[in-house]
Amino acid sequence: MKAHDPTSCTGCGAEYVKTDPFCVQCGAVLPSAVSRGGFSVELSDVPSEEMRGDAVKVLKKWFPQLDSLELAEQLKAGRSVLIAGIDEESGARILDALKPMKVGGRLIRSGQKQTDSRSLLFGSLGISAISLVAAILFFGPLSLLFILIAIVSGVVAALSARGRSEPLIDAAAGHPEDEDWIKLAQEYGQEIGRLAPEYATQVKSLARMVLDVRGRLRSDSLAASAAGKTRGDLYQRIKDALTTALHIAERLGSEQSEHSSELKEELDALTLAVQKTAEMFRNLDTEGVKEAPALAREMQDITESVDRIVQEVRSPETVRPVPRRKTPA
Repeated sequence: MKAHDPTSCTGCGAEYVKTDPFCVQCGAVLPSAVSRGGFSVELSDVPSEEMRGDAVKVLKKWFPQLDSLELAEQLKAGRSVLIAGIDEESGARILDALKPMKVGGRLIRSGQKQTDSRSLLFGSLGISAISLVAAILFFGPLSLLFILIAIVSGVVAALSARGRSEPLIDAAAGHPEDEDWIKLAQEYGQEIGRLAPEYATQVKSLARMVLDVRGRLRSDSLAASAAGKTRGDLYQRIKDALTTALHIAERLGSEQSEHSSELKEELDALTLAVQKTAEMFRNLDTEGVKEAPALAREMQDITESVDRIVQEVRSPETVRPVPRRKTPA
């Protein structure tokens, strides 16, 4: 795996789609998924133009909202705040993923960056003060020159301090529902390695389709808008579908044989519902624009179909409580 490859999991090396919140193969949470908190990620300068270009490419893949030109300038000029308002774990994940590219940085608490910026500002203001004193002592052209130096130094210092302290990304303006996917990723990572191979393969396939639909719902397409995007019922239903599939697969490994066939049918039905949903979205993207009312009806049918399967799987008649397997000490 290349050190600057932004589409390979740093945990297992498997390829992933840039919009994925976690790796389907191992469940590792990816750098682009962040939870809110009181920390910021500050990046050091990157002197090498080639390394800077690689870093911009990777960070743009993780965070499409970034301004590539502004990011490149910040990495060239000195320390800059990449993202603010995230938790410590999310920040550490970003910094760890940047290490193979030799991009340095640090995790700072909210307010620390303000202290650093004030130090820079006060230092430059000191230069302005000295220049003003010199302007008083000298007369004529020299006095005007020192006054000009004082003004320019103060303005440049203020703009520089402001630019260094303001984050390129504000997590508060991102996707708050990412925190739910991070929690799901943690459960997925714990379970996927313990499933029987045939069930693990099926769940991974279902997870791949779920994440594909998730990515499409986060886009600006007409189909995504008709489905309510991230605020619609379908967005929640596909996440529920993956959670339910994990629970079914886990029970398949611990249920008595008399119930295995029923559970397998449930997993197959759920997989088919998600597969139809993913195919529907792919077809809508390739068929072109449909009329809004017809598209809205199709999206509603998809949502109801997935919801019906999930509810049937979770109903008391089909779900039999089974003690969770204990993890070997």
